Amino acid sequence: MEKRSLTHLELFRVIAIYWVMFNHTGTSGFFLFSVSEGSFLYPVYLFMSIGCKFAVPLFFMVSGALLLGKNESIGTVYKKRVLRMVIVLVVVSLMYQLYFCLREGTAFQLGVFLKTLYSSTISTPLWYLYAYLAIMSMLPLLRRMAQHMTANEYVYLAGMSILLVGVIPILQYRLGLDAVTINSNLRGALFTATNVVYFMMGYFFEHILSEEHYNRKNAVIGIVLSLLSIGVCCYMTVFRAKITGECNESVSQVFHNSLVAIPTYTIYYCGKLLFMRKHIPDKVQKVIRFLGGTTFGIYLLERILRDQTKFVFTALKPYIHTMPACLIWILCAFILGVAVTWVLKKIPGIKKFI
Repeated sequence: MEKRSLTHLELFRVIAIYWVMFNHTGTSGFFLFSVSEGSFLYPVYLFMSIGCKFAVPLFFMVSGALLLGKNESIGTVYKKRVLRMVIVLVVVSLMYQLYFCLREGTAFQLGVFLKTLYSSTISTPLWYLYAYLAIMSMLPLLRRMAQHMTANEYVYLAGMSILLVGVIPILQYRLGLDAVTINSNLRGALFTATNVVYFMMGYFFEHILSEEHYNRKNAVIGIVLSLLSIGVCCYMTVFRAKITGECNESVSQVFHNSLVAIPTYTIYYCGKLLFMRKHIPDKVQKVIRFLGGTTFGIYLLERILRDQTKFVFTALKPYIHTMPACLIWILCAFILGVAVTWVLKKIPGIKKFI
């Protein structure tokens, strides 16, 4: 695959990292709907809260598109990918542990750090590194699967995922059967690893789905289905909140990811279609590739980036609506992240990790 042909993947990364950061803004943006009941913008805030959930699955799809077509020995995978991710996880976790200690005025305890690193996460967003590390450990096997599956088998994989993760739980809850759920052993045996499915589907959309299947009609169908799926999840979130009497970030995301596969696949499909059918100027592609190359660094620093730019939100909020202030805040955090990552990449030894 030539470098030019990868530009759409870099664009996906840029879009995804922005919405990943937005996903961590709480009631300042991501869960603003939970404190805005009665506002005429409530449906918009709720739609954005659920709609932004495509970001992490899109990251997994990009990784699958890039990695599943390669052929590397198990030893190479562990030296080149698993070891790199372990080093990144340990170093970034240590960075955040020291950051929290300095911010809260507490002492660093090596034992607590190592225990948390092993059994939990130092900072919640770092769960992605653990999930990615797990996938890298299975990469040699996933490659053999991906390269030998047929298009119909990929469609079956995606369909079963949507059925078991989205459709069945939604029907259970809406029909009042939440206390009588599908047998966990059956569900677990059929499907548990949603991130692996996104990883595999990235390879499908990039390498298996033929060019003749990329057309405007299918894109429109995907967009309609995506809007409907987000709408269903919005409805279920409100429905559950009325039943439980609770609506907060810690307990009210039960249906946020239920049907996220549909808009995620649609974004990938439409993005690739755009780059296939439209001429994108070389200068624009160069900028996209540059920004895409900074996204992993932005992800690793995103908690600090948000903290250090929060003053933008605080300053703007009294003068414009909360949501626009939040979106500008995240844009500033993104721009700062691009600059910091660019500088870090100039330091010998760091570039290959970020």
